[in-house]
Amino acid sequence: MNTDAVIAAVGVIFASTSLTAAVFMYRRSYAVRSSPRSPGLIASTQEIPRTEQHVFRLDPPDASPCRVGIITGNIRRVTQADIWVNGENTDMEMARITENSVSAVIRYLGSERDAAGRVTTDVVADALRSVVGGKTPVAPCSAFVTPAGALEASNNVHYVIHVAAVQGEPGSGFHQVRNIGQCVTNALNEAENLEVADTKGLSILFPLLGTGTGRAEVRSTVVTMLGATVNYLDVTPNTKLRTIYFLAYTDQALKTLLSEIRALPRLVPANPTS
Repeated sequence: MNTDAVIAAVGVIFASTSLTAAVFMYRRSYAVRSSPRSPGLIASTQEIPRTEQHVFRLDPPDASPCRVGIITGNIRRVTQADIWVNGENTDMEMARITENSVSAVIRYLGSERDAAGRVTTDVVADALRSVVGGKTPVAPCSAFVTPAGALEASNNVHYVIHVAAVQGEPGSGFHQVRNIGQCVTNALNEAENLEVADTKGLSILFPLLGTGTGRAEVRSTVVTMLGATVNYLDVTPNTKLRTIYFLAYTDQALKTLLSEIRALPRLVPANPTS
């Protein structure tokens, strides 16, 4: 066999092997997508398309009047909380309005906009810069209160509490601060000082701090945030808060929140659907 024939034969074998490998990988990929087990894996990070509440109370019943709740779905649809917590970076620089984050949503929905949806006044971001006063970076877990801007009309939000929940490092991005439970405590302390007219108590909404751009593990974050919440209610029996909500944006977050709440003997369902 001459050299050209050998090269041609090798080419055929190589092409055949590549095709076989490609077919195998396609079949494997299809099997993963089609497997009865795979939807649970894929769905674990999908946005919940509905807004529902699950509400719990401390046991015994007279331990605290404040409830602990979960609100599902996209924060854009939430209208039940007077105060939204924004997990911000230690530079207190809000996300760009085109990003997919709670910070970006709050910045955009809190702004004044023209008929085309363009931001004309960056209300919340401007207020945050003003209250911080250029003294950045702030200490991890620091909390700052700003008005909610246009969120008051669209989502019944009166205040935003910005907590330094993530830190940035050049070349490695953001990571969750070490004591995320202190972020919860500091935000709740700030909420105690706020007033809203015509209400019997304030409600506050926490996203799962540091699990977005901070890339923190969801379950450990949930455990820490719930622990800080229960401890806060134990040491603040006269709290003016009526409900402390946690946002379950995805079904993974909802499953984790429900699992960890039910694992706490101090928290029991306050309604039959929880």
